[in-house]
Amino acid sequence: LTSVAFFFGTVIPVGHVGVRKVAFGPGQGLSESSLRPGYHWTIPGYSAIYVVPQTVQLVDFDRAPASNPGAFSALNVPTVDGTTLDVDVTLFTRFYPERGVDASGLAHGGRGDLINSVGPTRQQWRKYLSQVAENELKRALSALSTVDFYNPEKRETQVKVAEEAMRKALAPLGIEL
Repeated sequence: LTSVAFFFGTVIPVGHVGVRKVAFGPGQGLSESSLRPGYHWTIPGYSAIYVVPQTVQLVDFDRAPASNPGAFSALNVPTVDGTTLDVDVTLFTRFYPERGVDASGLAHGGRGDLINSVGPTRQQWRKYLSQVAENELKRALSALSTVDFYNPEKRETQVKVAEEAMRKALAPLGIEL
């Protein structure tokens, strides 16, 4: 009986929600409602359940990625005066469970938008987040000279520019920064 339950079901752990995808027939596509933690039936070939974490997720860019498993390499940011700087960054992200509007008034997508646009796996989400972060941080910080980069006020101003650009790019996909 345990093997039948294993083959025909998925366990959604605490701190996660599930999204049911039906391959064909009535209700085809991703379900609008989330599945709560616990055991949920599936039918192989007909339905699948994708598990999306609801806890804070970290995306690290580190100069020593070997000592930080799962980290990406530090960002190499060129400055306007031709110097390349290594930048360590940690992003704190969370996936919105449903479509809506956040406290700042920014409309955001939900977990269905995340799965449809980026993919159903943690590796795809991390890769996408790292690409958006790298592009926006390099764009914003590259506007500084080396001297300006080491000025905390000027650097923080550019980090806020990158953060706002990332929020606008990620929110429609159901990702909160």
